[in-house]
Order: sequence, then C-alpha cells, then structure tokens
Amino acid sequence: MTVQIEELLKAFELNNPYLKFYLNKETGRMALVTEIPGDEHADNEVTANPDAYLKLPTQADLNLPEMIKGFVPMMKDPQQRATFKASIEDGKSVSQLEKELKDMGLVQFWYTFQRMEFRKIAKKWCDDNGIAYEE
Repeated sequence: MTVQIEELLKAFELNNPYLKFYLNKETGRMALVTEIPGDEHADNEVTANPDAYLKLPTQADLNLPEMIKGFVPMMKDPQQRATFKASIEDGKSVSQLEKELKDMGLVQFWYTFQRMEFRKIAKKWCDDNGIAYEE
C-alpha cells in the first residue's frame, strides 16, 4: 500500500477536536469518525474493525501552538518578530495569532510554513508506521 502525502495533509488541515481521521491498512483509504460530546454516533467501519485502521495524528499531536512558536525565527522584521513573540507569551490562541499574522501581511507565509511542517509530520508518521508514500 502506498499513500499520497497530499491526502494526509488534507486530513491534517481539516483536523479539529471532533474529527478523527484513520487510514485503512489494506486499502490506504481514509476514514473519518466524528466524536461530538453527548452525541451517540452510530457504529462505523473503524469502530467495527479497529485493527484494520491506523489513527492519523490528531490536532493535539500536530501541536499548532508549538508549531507557531517555531515560525517566529522565520519572521524577518525584528519589530514584528518581537511583537508576535510577546503575543505568544501572552497566551493568545492560534486563531488570534493567525489574525495578527494576517494584519502583519504574513499569514500566507505562516500557512506555507505550516504546510511544510505538516509534510514533515506526515512523512515521519508514514515511516514510523511502515507505510510507503508518494509526494
């Protein structure tokens, strides 16, 4: 089985606390399971055959708050870098930080950086799980 890195990246981008993505070990197809608190979801293929699936990294595994800290040294303007670092230290949420980057004209640069980091995570996940992949 060979997976497309782009498919993994799409799952990473859609990641949130209520969506869990799984990869079928045999077919390489993605499966999505919604986990909304208080909502009894029906049985699905993943819960019926858990050994047939590998769970993709979750939002917590992707750790966007840490990732955004790694973006700070990439900022060329020292004033923007200092301001943004202070916002991170003040505990602003990722969405607030992304708005700040948008206001600075750097949000596309952040998304490019984030996608490169997601690609690294996807490749490592494949390597760790013995899965062949294509770019």
